[in-house]
Amino acid sequence: MPQKILYIEDNPQSVTLISRWLTGAGYEFFEAYNGADGLAAAEEHQPDLLLIDINLPDMTGIDIVQRLRALPAFATKPLVALTANVRKVDREQYLAAGFTRHLPKPVTQKELLNTIKELIDA
Repeated sequence: MPQKILYIEDNPQSVTLISRWLTGAGYEFFEAYNGADGLAAAEEHQPDLLLIDINLPDMTGIDIVQRLRALPAFATKPLVALTANVRKVDREQYLAAGFTRHLPKPVTQKELLNTIKELIDA
């Protein structure tokens, strides 16, 4: 059974690109275009890893991570910030909030797949 990845992102072009990369690599892919739908999709699909944008229309990625980390099923799951916010202070804030890793956008296919493999295929 393929491992499941949920991408919470409001940019359809980013979702399409990442979907191609991940399904091509054999992962089962789910998407949500805002935080509320992302939280619902996370509970419904129980993904093995989540990719989460920081700047969403209804809440921040930090809000999402804090809500997920409060749930036992997501206490230790890999949650990756995938965002254009690349300053060191931003990265430190994301990790302190509960993200497992931070990847800057634009991300390369190799960098994304290597990070996923490191976090869930080990």
